[in-house]
Amino acid sequence: MTPSTSGTSEGTGPKALDAAVLRIRNAQGEPVGLGFLVTTELALTCAHVVSAGLGTSEAPAASARLHVDLPLLSASGQSGQGVKAGVEHWVPAQPSGAGDVAVLRLSAPLPGGRPIRLVAA
Repeated sequence: MTPSTSGTSEGTGPKALDAAVLRIRNAQGEPVGLGFLVTTELALTCAHVVSAGLGTSEAPAASARLHVDLPLLSASGQSGQGVKAGVEHWVPAQPSGAGDVAVLRLSAPLPGGRPIRLVAA
């Protein structure tokens, strides 16, 4: 699946990425990877990004939290706020190449954030 890149209205086209791409940071505030919003409160990323953010290769504890924000909106001056995100689901990389996926649940919707549409209807 690829992000929709056609169209000019808000929520479609390349600018739609500005409101959907997440920067994921560790406890020290250092960026460790990216993800993207699939709803206003759920995001997808890689399990290895979560592991890097938490500093462990083990399954995350239920209380584990990462800091997320919208760097492309921040760069344009539209938003600079971030929120905490818990790990809803985590599947480490498998020898077969499967896995390496994580679902994050945001503590609150990000100001200016919008889910990305992955395919055209």
